[in-house]
Amino acid sequence: MNTSSDALQMANTYIETHAGMVNQTFRHKLHLMPPIGWMNDPNGFCIYQGEYHLFYQYYPYGTFWGPMYWGHARSLDLISWEDMPVALAPGESYDREGVFSGSALVVNGELCLYYTGYTDTKQRREYDESLRKRLEPQVPECKETDITRQVQCLAVSSDGVHFNKYSNNPVAGSSLVPEHGRIEDFRDPKVWMHDGKYYMVCGSKSKDSIGQALFYTSDDGLNWQYLNGMSIQKDYGTAWECPDLFELGGSQVLIFSPQYKPRLGCSFENIHSVIAFIGNFNYSSGVFDIENIQELDQGFDFYAPQTIEGMDGSRILIAWMNMWERAYILSEENHGWNGSMTLPRKLTIRNKHIYQWPVDALQAYRHEAYNLHNSVIEGEWTCTEMNGNLADLDMSFTIMTGNTFEISFFTGASDQLLLTFDKSRDLVILNRAESARPVRSLNRADDFSRSFRMDCSGPIHLRAILDVSSLELFFHMGRFTMTGLFFPEESSRRIELRTEGKVRIHDLTKWNIRAGDRGNR
Repeated sequence: MNTSSDALQMANTYIETHAGMVNQTFRHKLHLMPPIGWMNDPNGFCIYQGEYHLFYQYYPYGTFWGPMYWGHARSLDLISWEDMPVALAPGESYDREGVFSGSALVVNGELCLYYTGYTDTKQRREYDESLRKRLEPQVPECKETDITRQVQCLAVSSDGVHFNKYSNNPVAGSSLVPEHGRIEDFRDPKVWMHDGKYYMVCGSKSKDSIGQALFYTSDDGLNWQYLNGMSIQKDYGTAWECPDLFELGGSQVLIFSPQYKPRLGCSFENIHSVIAFIGNFNYSSGVFDIENIQELDQGFDFYAPQTIEGMDGSRILIAWMNMWERAYILSEENHGWNGSMTLPRKLTIRNKHIYQWPVDALQAYRHEAYNLHNSVIEGEWTCTEMNGNLADLDMSFTIMTGNTFEISFFTGASDQLLLTFDKSRDLVILNRAESARPVRSLNRADDFSRSFRMDCSGPIHLRAILDVSSLELFFHMGRFTMTGLFFPEESSRRIELRTEGKVRIHDLTKWNIRAGDRGNR
């Protein structure tokens, strides 16, 4: 059986040999993607030796979820990324079926990665049995009973590139799961320091399938004690994944990604959601008092965000720009890669509500501005300067007469990603049904629209960022956001405005964007 060091070497050799073969058609220019293979959750978001580092859940050998590795990239500005060697691979007794999500912490000049080690004896036995049939008698028959286990582990680096797993892993094993928790759902550690002590929050699920967060504390980052747990009701999902606790504007914020949170009107329309609790965390008792609950993105493709304090002191968030239980077009069409991250977003808070806004560094990539000021449009309005699929659009407008205003992105003969403002219902709708490559849900028919409630009677501010096959929308300076993937035909590049009555465009600026650099390995 290969050790994790063998698996690392094999993975990096495979990437170097095959990354040049991926299909470039839908590759983003501004967003972090894997060089080849599958990407999901952001992990280990941190600053180390003057650079941003982002790790991610990674399977290099296919465009689907597989035994998880940690991919790795670094950046000076969060827009241009350099691919780094794979940081972690499965292979030890405590993580042989996968190195799951986690976080990073810089301690005494060393970069510490806290991650979940995943073992599944049923999965391992099935793998060993297939080997034994081919190699018998070299592979002994597995006699273990079926156990799935998730434990928290540590790997350390002195150069930010090469990592050694701690010799006494796991640092937080199954004995630290409270009696009501499940050892098979104990994952995604976020570790931070507060007043000289280490704290950790893990995502979990109770034995009666209610999502929960588990809090721990430690004096040295190696020996952990259970502090407390929290949950609400079953209506807030089953397993809570990828929790993150931080301070923002005088409040504490707990972000997590609940699985199977039921829809509530036009909220929580995704199969899995992202929620923020805004309130206060008591570091002595481990009790979080909730003052407000917010869904963080109303679009299609936003999951498992992680935050850090940026170099300028602001709180920065980045999320997986995709979703589970989808028919993945990039996999179906053999593009050789699948998965990307959102643009990094600066977080602020006003009246217990989180606002999100693209990091300022994006402005340096703008060029060739087109401007329109104080103009009234009606019917269908287009101009060639508005076209493109790599653009940053900032506009404010008021619906004067009629009830609807539409903006069609990636418009062509077979495609349009349609954003509708419905004044009569105070509703904003994003619809991607009209596509040469519709993104299908595996568990809901005709699941092609997302929406949220917003006052559409007065001036509306919108920022829209297009990047080849993605759209990120920010309303009223980031009070609401919508994120979505879209895979258009090459010729589908128009941006069209359509009105039912009259719409006054107060200000509109559309910049073309130059591509970010992607460093070689």
